[in-house]
Amino acid sequence: MIIVGENVARWVMDKAGHYVNDMKAIGWEKDGNLIAGATFENYTSRNMIVHQRMDGSPPRAFWFAFADYSYNQLGCLRVTGLVESTNEKALKLNKHIGFEVEATLKDAGKEGDLIVMVLWRDNCRFLNWGKK
Repeated sequence: MIIVGENVARWVMDKAGHYVNDMKAIGWEKDGNLIAGATFENYTSRNMIVHQRMDGSPPRAFWFAFADYSYNQLGCLRVTGLVESTNEKALKLNKHIGFEVEATLKDAGKEGDLIVMVLWRDNCRFLNWGKK
């Protein structure tokens, strides 16, 4: 089930960074437990920063809601994520859903580099799922 709110944002940021007041978040709950979530911050009307946490595999409905919020409701052209270069699981997931590597910030991460990834509206697989 899709859920939104501060509790989702705090849950995501417990693993992905620091919670900031008024973060927007969307999550997927299964059997009363959060298994996936995304928080959004620094919205500029063209871009926003996303942080993700996946403790399970959410269904397509979660990803469609993620894309609908980012691109249809807010009108973003792109969504940006920062991923630790050592986080192979997150890098693989992001590439699978359409994110591209945009830049590398050398020695900016906790254990090495930070990879700047971008998901352009035109490359977002989720927007096309609803059309099939």
